[in-house]
Amino acid sequence: MIPFEKTLSRYFSPQTIEDFHSPATDKKGLASKTIKIKTFPDLLVLQIGKFYFDQAWQPKKYNVEVEMPNEIDLSAFKIDST
Repeated sequence: MIPFEKTLSRYFSPQTIEDFHSPATDKKGLASKTIKIKTFPDLLVLQIGKFYFDQAWQPKKYNVEVEMPNEIDLSAFKIDST
């Protein structure tokens, strides 16, 4: 069983993009992508993606369970306003 908090941490973790083409410099290089939340919604709907594509681009389903908590703390993923 996978804890839901682990899936959130993975989604919001910084990602490195290789061979990113920058429209500002017109060059390719490394880029970093970070996702943060600016404001919290009154209602939040989440969809767990349990599918992936194999080497032949065929959709496959992960055979795992995700443990869902009753409450979710998203404060660690909010943009720091300082």
